[in-house]
Amino acid sequence: MDRFGAVGASLGSTFRAATAAALQGAGSAHRGKAMGTALAVGDIGQASAGPLVGYLSTQFGFHWVYGIPSLLAVAAVGIVAATPQGRGRSNRDIPVAPAPEV
Repeated sequence: MDRFGAVGASLGSTFRAATAAALQGAGSAHRGKAMGTALAVGDIGQASAGPLVGYLSTQFGFHWVYGIPSLLAVAAVGIVAATPQGRGRSNRDIPVAPAPEV
């Protein structure tokens, strides 16, 4: 497997795991919103990563192309761990008002 095949395989498995994690904490009434938010965040991240990493490499040097995103990933893990879902709680048991009948 070449480098690009490995990147594609890792992105494919990571995308599915992130989507499952986003939907796991959402109740049935909020799954669409959770899916849309997860996809929007992923798309914004992919669209902004190239220019941002290019800027970092020209301003701070090539080694920071890996250093700064690594620090951001560690910060993201800390943020997720601080949320109720990250600590093992779920909002599935929160009652949701039924949708109004049309």
